[in-house]
Amino acid sequence: MMSLRLCLLFISIHAAAVAVDGVKVTIKNGPIIGEQRLNYFAFEGIPYAKPPVSGRRFAASELLDERWQEPRNATRTGPVCLQWSHLKPGDDKMDGEEDCLFLNVYTPNLTPEGDPLPTIVHLHGGAFMYGGGGFFQPDFLLQRPLILVTVNYRLGPLGFLSTEDDVIGGNFGLKDQVTALQWVQRNIKYFGGDAGRVTLSGFSAGAAIPRCTTR
Repeated sequence: MMSLRLCLLFISIHAAAVAVDGVKVTIKNGPIIGEQRLNYFAFEGIPYAKPPVSGRRFAASELLDERWQEPRNATRTGPVCLQWSHLKPGDDKMDGEEDCLFLNVYTPNLTPEGDPLPTIVHLHGGAFMYGGGGFFQPDFLLQRPLILVTVNYRLGPLGFLSTEDDVIGGNFGLKDQVTALQWVQRNIKYFGGDAGRVTLSGFSAGAAIPRCTTR
């Protein structure tokens, strides 16, 4: 019984140590509420583009121009983009939603002393078919004085189908990345970042995207 009590006490202390506090930042669209974690602030599930549904399904993404007055919750990653996922248990491997253009911002300091912080925008891999921005966690990188942004972009046919004409132009997943970078340019200063020092990085398929978008 004593061991159980000590274990519960340890869990309680640990939970208190990692308890999150609401942190408000006001971006171009309005206020958002993130949370403070062990050594950084996390703002997750921020919409950066208009939902790519209905008439925008096979179209280039556009920056979100919606405005809100009430603080918007930004403490959970948004849904991944619609995909067939071999990581999902069970027979139904479909995962995600079409309304999926969200990004996550992780910063060690909202008001850094001296110069604003550089930013890494990281693009997930997955053969352009699966994955999501929330798959990459910031704990290692944020031991350094920088900001990390991870991004969802459209995948599979919804992201890359092309009829090789003006009907379905294709490469919408790549265009989502450009829109996300535009969002960073407009908003990273509110997280302590320097819009003039942004590095685009990626893993696997995500590593091919910077070459495609900068050619």
